[in-house]
Amino acid sequence: MAPWWGPVRLDVDCCRTLALGPSELVAERRASEWRLRHREVASAAEDRLAVSDGPAEPSAAPAPPARRPDGAVLGETETWSTVKRIGGPSQVGALSLLPRTADRPIVSLPADPFLVPQSTTVTLFVSTPLWLDVRVDDETVLDVPTLRPRDIWIGPSTGPGEAGYANRTQCRQQLEEIPVRPYRVLTPVVVANRSQEPRALERLMLAVPYLSIFATDAGRLWTERIELTIGTDESESQIVPGAPQDAADARIVASARRTPPGDRLDRLLADVF
Repeated sequence: MAPWWGPVRLDVDCCRTLALGPSELVAERRASEWRLRHREVASAAEDRLAVSDGPAEPSAAPAPPARRPDGAVLGETETWSTVKRIGGPSQVGALSLLPRTADRPIVSLPADPFLVPQSTTVTLFVSTPLWLDVRVDDETVLDVPTLRPRDIWIGPSTGPGEAGYANRTQCRQQLEEIPVRPYRVLTPVVVANRSQEPRALERLMLAVPYLSIFATDAGRLWTERIELTIGTDESESQIVPGAPQDAADARIVASARRTPPGDRLDRLLADVF
């Protein structure tokens, strides 16, 4: 199947529907505007991926009942959460769609207690939800999560910090155990415990806005690899540029949202133990 991202080429009064896991996005092309609608469908399968084109509903007609790609009518709780219209000249500019990392750091909590023994290196595969970046003439007009995580505050309750999202991770170490979920992106995290005692992994903060997205021919999406070295007195972390070793055939499809602040990213992985 062709990638779901890239340019969206439609005739006037036609629309494209993207069903990506729990996310549904509809783009309609009109004579002088684009109309965008987005929602989350909690009951959708995690491996759902479908792209379909068809005629747009007549503008003068009453709004039809919302339907899933399989034709089932959606309930009142599954109506569109985001609706946007982008006006322009008679020849509307080109629309394109990109997968992006989240717009805030994500704190992943292990589903089960995870221990890294002393003098041991482990590689964990952490998945996080994608954002959909919809652009007209290469300018972002809609930036929405495929699955919005829970909001959290990273830092002391009364001191400096920043807004983030909460995530759960299975701390999987074998790639073949991880299902391909098209609405999520994988980050390999190499944790090297160089201290003289075992360290319990309590939470893992990934500053995903600093990460790009790569795609393999098999359709799995990746970010760069992150390396974290735990010492006796301090820890260091870094982003390894380019596609990770586990996705050697991958090509870049979206750049990072932000430029890393320096060689040492002390806040890239913070408060992990």
